[in-house]
Amino acid sequence: FGKNLSVKANAYIKNISPGYTRNNFSSKYWNWNENLSDTRRVFIGGEISLPEFSFSKTRISGGVETIKNYIYYGADRLIAQETSDVQVVSFRLDQDFKAGIFHWDNQVVFQKSTNDVAIPLPTLSVYTNVYITSKIAKVLTFQLGVDAHYHTSYYMPGYEPLTMQFYNQNEMKLGNFPIVTAYANLHLKYTRFFLMMYNIAEGMGNSQSFLLHRYAANPRILKLGISWQFNN
Repeated sequence: FGKNLSVKANAYIKNISPGYTRNNFSSKYWNWNENLSDTRRVFIGGEISLPEFSFSKTRISGGVETIKNYIYYGADRLIAQETSDVQVVSFRLDQDFKAGIFHWDNQVVFQKSTNDVAIPLPTLSVYTNVYITSKIAKVLTFQLGVDAHYHTSYYMPGYEPLTMQFYNQNEMKLGNFPIVTAYANLHLKYTRFFLMMYNIAEGMGNSQSFLLHRYAANPRILKLGISWQFNN
């Protein structure tokens, strides 16, 4: 159809040595002196960009990564190392639609880890953004829309302030709840204005609007702001 089709392949091999602060830690509550091995990461993947049309744009990407000697923080919040190989498989679809002033942008990611203790991952993650954008009197650009982030339930990481690290917890699976935001953006010459209602789905469904284990997302809140550039 006279359109371009793009196919790409990529790969890497990395050997990462743990820093001093990973091998050694001292505090009032936890202390460790480790001799952690180097982490080796081998990745093979690719990307296909299908022909772009006026109403659709599609990109498919994915790959497989093998990780040996992966370093993480376990459920006891202490540093640990997985000596066996861990494989992570991921596939991503970027699909955008357009019809006049109507836009619908989507990103869907499937991923699977062979070791959920070392590398816990949601099986499916989705981002979608539906909006209209146009101009009024050829000078005022506006955008009105709703976007949402969603992922399936999994053992979402926690955060330990003492070590300032994320750790893998096994107490509770969280997810299956969308973080939905309605927004309006306006742009007139040197002035930008936005209005946003965050987490409008709060209290619906399973109400598990968490960003991390024991760290709930902000409640429903209205935000607005203005940016004015004074120089011309």
